[in-house]
Amino acid sequence: MAYTTKQLQAVLAKVHKPHLAKLPGMVRQVWEDGEITLQKSGDLLWQRNLHMITPGLRTRKVPVECMPDHDDPKKPNAHGFAYVETEEDAMIVRDMINNLEGGTPDDDIYYEAYSTIKAGRT
Repeated sequence: MAYTTKQLQAVLAKVHKPHLAKLPGMVRQVWEDGEITLQKSGDLLWQRNLHMITPGLRTRKVPVECMPDHDDPKKPNAHGFAYVETEEDAMIVRDMINNLEGGTPDDDIYYEAYSTIKAGRT
């Protein structure tokens, strides 16, 4: 199924939870290329390394301004992301990025594995 950027932004509006970044613990992020990371939150946010959970999609990327939290889009190498609560929310956003209109879904191993797992849950 192909998604529009409007559909992606509607889902991001529901799953983006910026307050999680302020709470002590860990927080998940989904980036504009579908990469999923985990990092310390609260006072340690951006003070430690990001841990890559799932790599970015090689052939897919949305404009950074589509993501709820982003750098100035005119800045070279600008990035955008959303804070999400669950791995499932992160994978839903990644799936939508991978299946945006006007492109061919990335056929990376992680996406294939997730699709298989997702199919088994339904």
